[in-house]
Amino acid sequence: MHTDYIEIRNREKLVRITFDSIVYINTSDYLTTFYCFGGETMRCTKPLIKILQKLSADFYQINRSQVVNLKWINSLESNRDIVVAGTTRLTVANRRLKGLRSELEEHCYTLAR
Repeated sequence: MHTDYIEIRNREKLVRITFDSIVYINTSDYLTTFYCFGGETMRCTKPLIKILQKLSADFYQINRSQVVNLKWINSLESNRDIVVAGTTRLTVANRRLKGLRSELEEHCYTLAR
C-alpha cells in the first residue's frame, strides 16, 4: 500500500505528516526532527533507518544524519552545500554528492523555485 504521508508518535499523540510538507529530516542523539514547510517541526524517537523505509522516492539521504526532500532543494552549491526551502543550508557528504546529482537529473527536479 502506497501512502503520501508518514505517521510518527510526537509526544503522546500520533501525527500524520504529508511527504510534500517535509523539507528535511535530521537525527541527533536518538531524536529525529522533521522540518516542515512554514517552520513547523515535529520530533520522535524513531531511528532514521526506520523512517527511510517509509519515505517516498522524493527523499535522499545527504549525510549520516540528514535526509532531504528533493522537491525542496533550491540550489546545489559548489562547496557541497544545498539550499532548501529558500534559506536553510545543509552540507552533502562527499560520498553522497554524485548520487544526489544523479537523483536530481533522473527525476528532472528543477533547482529554481
